[in-house]
Amino acid sequence: MRYAKEVWNRDFKRNRQPKDTFGRVLELITILRKNGVTYELLETPGRDRIVGSYLILIDTDAKRKLLLQIIDVNYLSIPGEVEEIIRISKREESYLVLEEDEGLRKILDELLDSRVLVCKVRAAFSLSDENIDFQWAPSRLKSRIYEPSNEELRELVVSKYAIPVKISNNAEIDLSALDGGLTLIVGKKGSGKSNLSKTLVARLLEHGGRCLVFDINGEYEPATMRGRFIVLKPGENMFLSISGLGKELFITLMETIMGLPSSSVWELRRILDSLESKGLLSLKNLCNEIFFGRFNDLVKEALIRRLTVLRESGLFSDSEATDLDGLLKEASDKAIVINLRGLPRAFRQLIVETVLNKIVRMLEDGEIKPLFLFAEEAQSYLDEKAWEDYITRMRHIGLSVVFITNEPDSLMKFVYRQADNCFIFSLMNENDLSYISRMSKIDAESLMSLVPTLPVGKCLAFGNITNNIPMILITDRENVFKTGGTRKVLLEAVSRS
Repeated sequence: MRYAKEVWNRDFKRNRQPKDTFGRVLELITILRKNGVTYELLETPGRDRIVGSYLILIDTDAKRKLLLQIIDVNYLSIPGEVEEIIRISKREESYLVLEEDEGLRKILDELLDSRVLVCKVRAAFSLSDENIDFQWAPSRLKSRIYEPSNEELRELVVSKYAIPVKISNNAEIDLSALDGGLTLIVGKKGSGKSNLSKTLVARLLEHGGRCLVFDINGEYEPATMRGRFIVLKPGENMFLSISGLGKELFITLMETIMGLPSSSVWELRRILDSLESKGLLSLKNLCNEIFFGRFNDLVKEALIRRLTVLRESGLFSDSEATDLDGLLKEASDKAIVINLRGLPRAFRQLIVETVLNKIVRMLEDGEIKPLFLFAEEAQSYLDEKAWEDYITRMRHIGLSVVFITNEPDSLMKFVYRQADNCFIFSLMNENDLSYISRMSKIDAESLMSLVPTLPVGKCLAFGNITNNIPMILITDRENVFKTGGTRKVLLEAVSRS
């Protein structure tokens, strides 16, 4: 910033508009009107403008400048009399008159092609480091507007990042903003959201972060970083046991997930207490005690029916139980991926509740270091009340959460209220956008203007990750994981034939 300030001082003393450092001055853009933090700029003649790009408005006398983001481009609404003059001037019989006054002809042509750039103020800067209200009104006469160079834009935004990292060749975010925060990645299928989440996992690992991923589609299978990933598939290389879960957690899971009645819960606790005192706590011994025990038939039937489901699920094994505690302690430089693909909702919930309960307990006891949790379609395996309870506790014990979804309206409402960061890929549904607009870090008008037109691989990012300046970012498709997306059965059949 020191170099930028020196240039500012030099240019202000010369009473001229900076050019070399800050980009090309656009003399034909002027302030048309201002409404709060929304500016309408008149550009004559109009040029091709990319919605989401930036302009800088600088007031040389006030030594202040505003960073503006274009959210819409419209044609100039010309009053009736002027419009009639332009219309008449295009008739053949009018050309003789216009040939005698080239200046008038040029003015009319430029008016016809003028554009109105609708912009939002994203940041305000001052040479004196004073705090500037976004509502500050610059001088129309003394202000100039120009396109910032990539170098200046990076100086204004990225230079303030604590840990700037690239998510593509042309896009950077502040990785430190994910730490201790709640992040949301939203987009329709095929828009690029899963690829971004995988890129973030890779970047966090590179910077010493520890990650846990609930992978609902089986996409997180590393191609080039196998040594830093532990992929667990419940029922294949991941198994649970009652002793590993602990008596209290097992009872909670039986009651909340398996729907065990309270009368049966009391009997289950009595039997587990007896087995624990004898050192015989296992699913096999529990089933035997219940099957051969003498107590109420309805209670026995309720217990047997639910335990049979657990045994047949293939998720439990007394002899091959996975040491989750050991994995969480040892995987200090690795990402643990739990592949939930193909599991029924109840079993997904069982696995997720088990893992989250262990993580919360171990973080509270200081047994493991803080980690980052990536939860794909979180609403498909835990309800809103359960997630809200976990999130409330997680923020204070060192678990940073990233939610990824293609169904914004089904994601828990509290996520939008509490989210610190957001990456939004293309969404066309207005209901989806209205859900996201509840976030306090961006206005609804910007969302409605910028998001629907985003191409695949581009997203609108805002929050602490971009220093609270909404930015359109390009994400690269890295060869770190296998490609996700929808399986095309018909195309597969054609290729085989």
